[in-house]
Amino acid sequence: MYTFDMIISAFTAYYRAWIGMEKTGGVFKWLDGTSDVTLWGPIEPDYVFYQNCVAMYADGLADIECVNQARYICEIPMPG
Repeated sequence: MYTFDMIISAFTAYYRAWIGMEKTGGVFKWLDGTSDVTLWGPIEPDYVFYQNCVAMYADGLADIECVNQARYICEIPMPG
């Protein structure tokens, strides 16, 4: 099973990945509606009003503009 640390180690500071989280009503939420986020990068989230999406960088999560291009990470059920 992959862990957050394994996934994040696959990225460098030059890559980012969408992770299925966005700001709704001023609160960052996962696509399932939960809002438990503890893996923010340094000085994040900075709550800039137009930064409504969240991406993963090598040093943690950051709120960024949704129009930015990025790779993405999807969660899928594991067989078995």
